[in-house]
Amino acid sequence: MVKLDLQVKKGADARRFRRASVMLKGALRIPGMGVEMINTKNISEGGIGLNTLGHCQIDIGSDVQLHLNGVLSGEDNTRLETYAMKVVYLNGCDLGLVFT
Repeated sequence: MVKLDLQVKKGADARRFRRASVMLKGALRIPGMGVEMINTKNISEGGIGLNTLGHCQIDIGSDVQLHLNGVLSGEDNTRLETYAMKVVYLNGCDLGLVFT
């Protein structure tokens, strides 16, 4: 099992769910538009903040699939885990997704 150095953000960035900073590589599958490579920034019980590596053409409210390295499941393999998500925040290459 891979151990991650998770840090909970406090203060002015406080939100509904506490967030832990975590950097994982993955891919964002946008139905009808293809795939964008991503890096996560943080994760919470409610969702994930991430950066796309290219300029992402997507709308708030869009349903997407997030594929992450199996590290989150605790499995030591190269299989990607898939999560159904919805876009709730968009600012250039920064996206906020909630679990659906």
